[in-house]
Amino acid sequence: MLIALIYISAAAASAALEDSSAGFIRYSQLNGSPYTVTYNSSSLLIDGRPSLILSAGIHYPRASAGEWDRIFRYIKAAGFNAIQSYVFWNIHEPIEGQFDFTGRRNLTLFLHKAAEHDLFVVLRPGPYVCAEWTYGGIPVWLRAVEGMAFRQYNELWMGYMTKYMRWIMQLVEPSLPRNGGNIIVAQVENEYGYQSEKMPDGHKYVEYCADLANSLETDVPWIMCKQDDAPPSVIHTCNGNDCWKWIPHQCGADGQPCMWTEHWVQWFRKWGEVQRYITPDVVTYRDLRWFASGGVHRNYYQSFGGSNFGRTAAQSITTSYDYGAALDEYGFPREPLYSHVKTMQLVLATYSHVLTTQAPPVPTRLDQNDTSVVAFDWGPVAFLVNENGPTISRTVPWKGHSVSLRGQSVVIVDEEGDILFDSAELPSPHTLASVPLAGAKRSFTSSSIAFRRDPTLAYTEDFSECVLPLLPSYFSSQPTEQLTLTNDTTDYLWYIHRVSEGAMASGGTQLAIPAHRHWLMVFVDGVLVAARKSGGNGGSVIELQRPPQKTIALLSSTLGLVNFGAYQERWHAGIYGGAVKLDGRPLEGWEHCPGVGGETLQLWDDPLQHSDGWRDTKSAGVDVSAWRDVPIVWYKAEIDIDEAIDMDGTKYYLTLFDEDGHGGLLKGSAFVNGHALGRYWNITSQGSDWPVGSSSVKADIVQEARRRRSLSSGPREGGPDPSRLQTYHVPPDWLVEGKNTLVVFEEIGGDPRSVTITRRRVTGDRMGFIRHGGREAAIYA
Repeated sequence: MLIALIYISAAAASAALEDSSAGFIRYSQLNGSPYTVTYNSSSLLIDGRPSLILSAGIHYPRASAGEWDRIFRYIKAAGFNAIQSYVFWNIHEPIEGQFDFTGRRNLTLFLHKAAEHDLFVVLRPGPYVCAEWTYGGIPVWLRAVEGMAFRQYNELWMGYMTKYMRWIMQLVEPSLPRNGGNIIVAQVENEYGYQSEKMPDGHKYVEYCADLANSLETDVPWIMCKQDDAPPSVIHTCNGNDCWKWIPHQCGADGQPCMWTEHWVQWFRKWGEVQRYITPDVVTYRDLRWFASGGVHRNYYQSFGGSNFGRTAAQSITTSYDYGAALDEYGFPREPLYSHVKTMQLVLATYSHVLTTQAPPVPTRLDQNDTSVVAFDWGPVAFLVNENGPTISRTVPWKGHSVSLRGQSVVIVDEEGDILFDSAELPSPHTLASVPLAGAKRSFTSSSIAFRRDPTLAYTEDFSECVLPLLPSYFSSQPTEQLTLTNDTTDYLWYIHRVSEGAMASGGTQLAIPAHRHWLMVFVDGVLVAARKSGGNGGSVIELQRPPQKTIALLSSTLGLVNFGAYQERWHAGIYGGAVKLDGRPLEGWEHCPGVGGETLQLWDDPLQHSDGWRDTKSAGVDVSAWRDVPIVWYKAEIDIDEAIDMDGTKYYLTLFDEDGHGGLLKGSAFVNGHALGRYWNITSQGSDWPVGSSSVKADIVQEARRRRSLSSGPREGGPDPSRLQTYHVPPDWLVEGKNTLVVFEEIGGDPRSVTITRRRVTGDRMGFIRHGGREAAIYA
């Protein structure tokens, strides 16, 4: 038995990728001329020719613009001929009427780069995207429009949606087929089927979406995913872990091809969770069942996950959006997944002329005693499928050969019966596209670290004034919901109450905070006494060790906004449940101060503008207690990189705490040379509820946090606790040879001396092993 493609016909397969008549079309074969995109029940028709679409999910703002070329090179080399991306409305119009297409937001440059690398594009402008992206991509300022109801048959929503969709499609007009561009499919709405039954006039809204899409006259097919009641004027597509069973019920209706817009090859990660991986054999097994059954379009969600830079992560989602994809967070191959998928896609491209022009065959049983072992015989190529569990293997006859089918696997054979690909046979080390060896590693540290208390505290230690608010302060009798005041222009909102003489005389010590969302830090007379995660509708009760004398200040901090669910415009942040009470008595009179003072001064952008406020931690007369374990503090470090920055062969990452989690910073945000890297949080699965202390001094809270972290931070076989997000992606084009400025805003308090920027040369990365279904499968670690 021969493994024919890998050792014999790789050259022939590669030639097939360049043959425009072979059913696998690449963008360059159209020579920049206008063309058409239509479809029939068998496939998309590009310039009238059927084409298999092997698409890679890539979101442009989750990498820097300087990383796009490298990512696209790897994607094309792996046999993809298309990419798929959402358009993120709220990153382009964060404030109504103010637009931003700079840097990693440059959508048109992204499309142009994809074309340069021979890749078609499936564009998904939304306007709702989900995507573990804050607020699902919808601008928060829309919730302030009176009478607004998101994603409903609501005149206000539909007015804004129509304007937005027309604006985006006009922006990408040069990339449409009629202009020789590379967009071949567009999507309206996103996974609305989850919500349509919950919404008034849900189906009517679905019809509006389809009508709007077709009124835009883009001359490309429009799709709606996970939408069983999609009108026939748009293609209904599947999203999910495994879509092959969807084919008999949905494909072919209204002359539409079988399209799998999201193959969830891995999964996202929340703070305190371990990154989940699905082994490559399972990924390709699911793929091949799809193609064997008649699927002609498959997109991996994701092929490159990237990073949630700045404040773009949805609620509780980590800054890393690695997703366990074929390209890792830094845009380099994850082996053996990358090579396994590449080999499979070469086979599929070679036989694409068969898969896109013939009706799918009826499966035939290969084992009369087992209905789970079947063949899909397409003539020149056949898919032999064993649907049994991973431990149940079968040996079956096929064209004079005995073919071994391991459990939960698909074997592709040619018309001679030779094996072309086996989903369960992972590539050996010498056949990997990238060598699995750890590259040279070097860390760059700072010779000096400066600090400054946030101006909110620097000027008024007891919060008696609202200092340097990012937006105008606001007074009300009771606390006001956060997004109503901030429109999410900041993570932070201070709620400040000045204690009256009557309250001081009462000596109250039980502070009851009503329903609140995300993260809340409690200061009494300027001292941090407690920090709480979301209290939900039940709120939080805090026992104070002494009555407040001057102020009660509550700092609400969001961890991204919820990205999924109905009635999104009604979702809350901050305090929203009524009165804050001290020993049962409502505290009336609250000043709301949006943001922290360092945001108003933009300390991350050009620290030299405010150099008078920084103090060196090593300066004479500066005690360690002035900067270590201090809450609401900014740190600045100058880090010198004494070598050229490497764009194509090196990973750069920021480390903010020791591997064991005992030292370093705790929670906040980091910036390099003015670029927002995102939120960080030194948290593990066993310490996910910290800190919850109600002690009277901030140091006790920090100690409690460290104690809880130590429960899962002791010596571990194989290294640090994998549930802690240890490293933070720094795009190489955000660094310079020479002096680099790192600015960190620390919310709770910690020690900045563990902070480093590390580079690792990429000659591949280390391999690990995950036990899956009774057999070991190699997986990138």
